[in-house]
Amino acid sequence: MTAVIVLAPGTLLHHRYEIIRPLGGGGFSQVFEIRDGDRIRVLKVLDLEEFSSAQQQKAIELFRREAMFLSQFHHRGVPQVEPNGYFVWQRDRLAPLHCLVMEKVPGMNLQEWLQQEKRLSAQVAIDWLHQLVEILTPLHQQQFFHRDIKPSNIMLRPDGQLMLIDFGTVREVSVTYLVKQEQQETGTAIISAGYTPPEQAEGQAVLQSDFFALGRTLVTLLTGKPPIDLPVDPQTGQLQWRSLADAMPPQFADLIDRLMAPFPGQRPQSGEVILQTIRQIERKLNWEKRLPLLRWVEMLRSQFDRRLFQPTPLKAALLVGMLFGSFTLWQNRLDISNQFTTWGLDAQDAQIYDRAWWSYQIALLFERRNAATLFNLGDFYETHNQLDQAKVAYTHAIIEGQRPDAYNNLSRLYILNQESRRAIPLLSEGLNIAERPIDRYVLLKNLGWAQLELEQYDSAETSLKEAIKIDNKRGTAYCLIGQVYENISDRADMINSYRNCLQYGDRSNVDERQWMTHAQQVLE
Repeated sequence: MTAVIVLAPGTLLHHRYEIIRPLGGGGFSQVFEIRDGDRIRVLKVLDLEEFSSAQQQKAIELFRREAMFLSQFHHRGVPQVEPNGYFVWQRDRLAPLHCLVMEKVPGMNLQEWLQQEKRLSAQVAIDWLHQLVEILTPLHQQQFFHRDIKPSNIMLRPDGQLMLIDFGTVREVSVTYLVKQEQQETGTAIISAGYTPPEQAEGQAVLQSDFFALGRTLVTLLTGKPPIDLPVDPQTGQLQWRSLADAMPPQFADLIDRLMAPFPGQRPQSGEVILQTIRQIERKLNWEKRLPLLRWVEMLRSQFDRRLFQPTPLKAALLVGMLFGSFTLWQNRLDISNQFTTWGLDAQDAQIYDRAWWSYQIALLFERRNAATLFNLGDFYETHNQLDQAKVAYTHAIIEGQRPDAYNNLSRLYILNQESRRAIPLLSEGLNIAERPIDRYVLLKNLGWAQLELEQYDSAETSLKEAIKIDNKRGTAYCLIGQVYENISDRADMINSYRNCLQYGDRSNVDERQWMTHAQQVLE
């Protein structure tokens, strides 16, 4: 630890930055509050006086990496640094100081918050996890990972926004880094006791290492105890923490345990997967508050025999008319239909399937040509393996709304049913109207899949390459083009594609999981 303050209050750097007061620091650095014209900022200073040459070289490398990253990565959840925020200040007869000027984040870090508040409620914990994963997701998408997430490295602004700080340990997942991992060469081991995952302690950090530290951080906030003070199950390696936290939804507690799983492959593989789970939890928790009308429907339905209360159009109309008092709302039927469709989607995400079905039926009662309702109903039927009904709903969604996602989902069902020839014209029609990159990606991916199934390898390669040009950080097109190369005996391109399939693939997707398993078997 640096013992002497390297810059006294009143010191002026570059005829611009005036030191106001020290804010603390640790390791190789000290942090100061500074005045930059009429703005208050933070200056992080690297002081190397007390360290060996080897330590100095590594510290400068990490410091420059932090400066470069923060000057290029713009997100409301990280401190902002101007492009010229990094500089070296020469001192008389003393070693130069490496300096980084950054945004001053108001508020306190979560270690300080913990000392005041004792522990976190489940409701706030869900919101904070949501915020932090939204910061990590674009970070990971750019192939960077933080490597030192813990309460003291998270700031809480007065407006409730969380910010991730101290990027001195940030690392890029470069080709060189991946090669070193394959050759089992270890990198710099960044260790914060209780928060660092096992693979990172051995110098083999991966993107999912951040999720482990994030889970451990949440446990600390929920229990008021650091992870090293909590018992560990000797058989599973899981932290025993739930009994010390306030009551919380089991699904949320399960998510935290998955974040902290001992092995990276057992953790969620991407921030998108975590965010999807969080949204499902939030929708389930908010269900009762947001759907009073359907609670009445459920109450009334329980008073009748199910056979008597089947939702025929006439009975549903009478029910809705009774609940609303009259049919005058018919003039606003599209708005009402859209609202019921939204409720149905929320119910489906929360896995409350009977209410989802009811919501879609009432939505169609008000507007039978609502393409959004028809598409969601198709997805509902597909989820329940009622594929014939799903095809009908998707077909009507195409007729009524020309939806690219309906073209895509219907074609996928044809491919799975070994009717790829029926899928190809649908996918081509969908591509003619698709504008969003994500829509074009999935349509091209499925077009390549259908062509692969028909052994049209040249066409499949072309379609899948076009998909990869749109998004080269998604695994599905890589998994499929790897199969193309496998079938035409192009081993070099097959290996490269399957590696990308495993790196970017999402095992929560049923199709990708199957393709990733095949890719793993081939590479082994």
